[in-house]
Amino acid sequence: MLTLEKLKAKGISIDGAKGVMAYDSVNGHIKTNFAKTKLAMDSALQTTPNVAFPASFFQYIDPQIVEVLFAVTNANKLAPEVKQGTWEQEFYSFPVEEVAGDVTAYSDRTENVTTTVNYEFPVRELARFQTVIEYGDLEADKANASKIALQSRKQLASANIIARKQNQFYLYGVSGKQNYGLLNDPNLNASIAPITIGANTTWSSKTTADPTNAGNIVYNDILKLWGELTSKNGGNISQNERIILAVSNSVVSYLSMPNQFGLTAEKILKDNFPNIEIVQLPELSTNAGEEIKMVVPNLYGVDTANVAYADKFRAGRVIPEVSQFKQKVVGTSWGAIIRRPSLIATMLGV
Repeated sequence: MLTLEKLKAKGISIDGAKGVMAYDSVNGHIKTNFAKTKLAMDSALQTTPNVAFPASFFQYIDPQIVEVLFAVTNANKLAPEVKQGTWEQEFYSFPVEEVAGDVTAYSDRTENVTTTVNYEFPVRELARFQTVIEYGDLEADKANASKIALQSRKQLASANIIARKQNQFYLYGVSGKQNYGLLNDPNLNASIAPITIGANTTWSSKTTADPTNAGNIVYNDILKLWGELTSKNGGNISQNERIILAVSNSVVSYLSMPNQFGLTAEKILKDNFPNIEIVQLPELSTNAGEEIKMVVPNLYGVDTANVAYADKFRAGRVIPEVSQFKQKVVGTSWGAIIRRPSLIATMLGV
């Protein structure tokens, strides 16, 4: 049998060669013989002729990550978002000044009528909240193999969760604290009811009963809400003010329903209230019915309300452990600071 030594003796050598493949001589030609080189129990190496390859080699992964959609966080569209104080502080207050006094007929000897100012200092309490992100060594490596930067995606996720919780506090405050929201501050005026037509009160029932008049029906309810605002503010506001109308995503479509002349409620509103803005607020869909809210966000240079925080997003240290990392993320909220509740009106049951 031919061996490397025999080849070497004939002057044939190949660097790195380990041996000579088994062969047979057939009609003067060399034919390799795999059967002579097989080991015991090696029959599994015999494969069925095919041209198939693993499917994973032919899978394309789009680098764009498709995020699941959640409801919008629009509390800061009803009131400006501001930073107030720092995260170690516990309480926030602001002065409210009211002029008090009267006059009387002039007399050199009279001074019994005076004018003064009275102050109150409403107090709000800070709420702190947190979440933690974790990622393991193997978990991160597997994500990297899938072209996903897991660490940064989890940090973005924590920012999203903090923002969503902050939006909730801006709207509802924090239970057990002097921390209230735009929808439940105890100083807000009570909601009013929409116009009743027959036995119908909701936009759905009223426009179904009279579809050719839909635009007017919706507009008239909003006009009633505007009347509530003007009645509470002593002539200080006009239709030229910047006005925010908040409706839920469930009923916003009614603003686009026309009347018999093709005019929608939104069109009529913008003709009569040139600076009105329409904001979708999903939280206005309540168990008690659909709400709409009208806000004059600023009057005489003073914000009607602010949604406020001390620290919006505070990322802690990245802590290494045996085979994973942890990081705490903290947010803070004062809720909604409503300075002039009379400039906010609500209608329930549309």
